[in-house]
Amino acid sequence: MRTIPMSGRILALAVLILSLGLPVEAQLAKILRETNLTQDDMKLANGAAQSLFEKSGVARGQQASWQNPESGATGVVEVLDLEQGGKCITVRHVTQPQDKPQRQFKMRRCKDGDIWTLAP
Repeated sequence: MRTIPMSGRILALAVLILSLGLPVEAQLAKILRETNLTQDDMKLANGAAQSLFEKSGVARGQQASWQNPESGATGVVEVLDLEQGGKCITVRHVTQPQDKPQRQFKMRRCKDGDIWTLAP
């Protein structure tokens, strides 16, 4: 029986979640659960990403990092691409739970009014 690598499972999960139309935080939470992060870790990761989305003049390569001293987890969010004058942003999350393998995944969000939503 063939085993699907974790990165493939995360991508498949992201596609499934996008098709369900869940709010951004719920989508991110489901993806990050696959990375063995705690709920507080997920909030910190989402906050780091949100700080980039809300930043005036955000550019490719800009990063926001987070860490949770309670769980020992850390992460970095990096802007990979900007589209539609900054209304759509693709970021890469690199997460490192304590004593677990590093995981990374990409997400694309677009601004719809005042709300950033995941986009395919």
